[in-house]
Amino acid sequence: MTEQSFDAFEADLRRAFAGIEDPADDGFAAAVSRRVARRERGAELGVWARAAAFTVAGAAGATAAFALAQNAGPMLMAQFGMTFVNVQSALAAGDWSTGAASMVMTQALLALGLGAGGVAAYRAVAD
Repeated sequence: MTEQSFDAFEADLRRAFAGIEDPADDGFAAAVSRRVARRERGAELGVWARAAAFTVAGAAGATAAFALAQNAGPMLMAQFGMTFVNVQSALAAGDWSTGAASMVMTQALLALGLGAGGVAAYRAVAD
């Protein structure tokens, strides 16, 4: 059978059965629709579950950060105060190099630590 004769035969078949509905096709379409709807509901529930998990994780992280700041904050302020006293005494004694190094090192290390923590947090979120 050539391609032209096959196309003509297919057109004749379509015209002959145009008014007849195929119940197998209706059942298949309904089954596919139900399965797609079920997957969409599952995907939506997954989105809500992830949002709830991130909310709980954020609350836990905020609580931990607050507890850390509450416990470590006074210690950091005391350390900063001691550094300030050491810098002041070094500068009063005329030792400018030690005073300047002490004054800069604490803030530089703190800034370096904060920067490294920020980079690590960004990488964790980006991945």
